[in-house]
Amino acid sequence: MSFWSKIKGAHHETMENISIQNLQQNYGAFLNLLSALPPGRGEEAAEIFVSLASGFAPLMDNWSEEGALKIAKKLQEEARSEQHLNRSSAIAKGLVSVWIESHYRPGPHVAAIRVQLNRFIAIHADQEEVQNNQRSSPLADLEKQINQRQEKLADTYGYESTNPILCPSIMISMLYMRNLRYKGVSVNFEREGSISASNRIIDVYHVSGVGGFNTKLYVDAHAGDSAPFRLPNGFTAD
Repeated sequence: MSFWSKIKGAHHETMENISIQNLQQNYGAFLNLLSALPPGRGEEAAEIFVSLASGFAPLMDNWSEEGALKIAKKLQEEARSEQHLNRSSAIAKGLVSVWIESHYRPGPHVAAIRVQLNRFIAIHADQEEVQNNQRSSPLADLEKQINQRQEKLADTYGYESTNPILCPSIMISMLYMRNLRYKGVSVNFEREGSISASNRIIDVYHVSGVGGFNTKLYVDAHAGDSAPFRLPNGFTAD
């Protein structure tokens, strides 16, 4: 196993595990609080949760990943501050924060949480609308929109300044570029400079490879430890 592969694997595994653990802990904590409520209050919390989630659903397609996670964090903060004032509202906001975050975190465990919350929404949604299928489901539309957005982001990853390659540090970004392969062959790359995009400093690289291949790649070398390891379409890494 190459040095790059070891770094990539260890970092990805560590950060994914941290994200999953935090999400699972929050999910479990809010579910425990919900189950401890009297029946009437529990139903009230469920209704608030469904109402909030349904309100956010049509908006999420316009959110960036960073923006969505900020909203989720804000809802978590509001949930904690309201626990002793309005527990039903606090629990609902906490669950909505987990639901939103689950759409932007990787891993099968996170996907399982999202599926569970989506089922919870469906169960408590308007049953007549679901059974008669009179209108398209906001939840189904949201899932479709998220899948389309993720496909678009995957296609443009690294090729657009607004969707740059995310690296934890400058050192890791250099290792990243050195280990890129196009059609199994190492590439030549030259840093052209930096630009500002989405309030971030983005490094611009000219990349060339076999068969006259030429392109530009955009790299955020200051994305921090939570940056996932991903590759632009058409590239592999040693």
